[in-house]
Amino acid sequence: MAAHLKPWAARFFADLEAVEASGFYRAVGGLGRTMMDIENAAAELAA
Repeated sequence: MAAHLKPWAARFFADLEAVEASGFYRAVGGLGRTMMDIENAAAELAA
């Protein structure tokens, strides 16, 4: 996941959060950003 999603996913979800025309896309962006934060933190844990 890190090699594929990490380079662009955070920017994508931040762009969705910035959409003013739709509360739905802002919510999807916030959820996606939170999910990526959790996944990045989990990837840093020792196995």
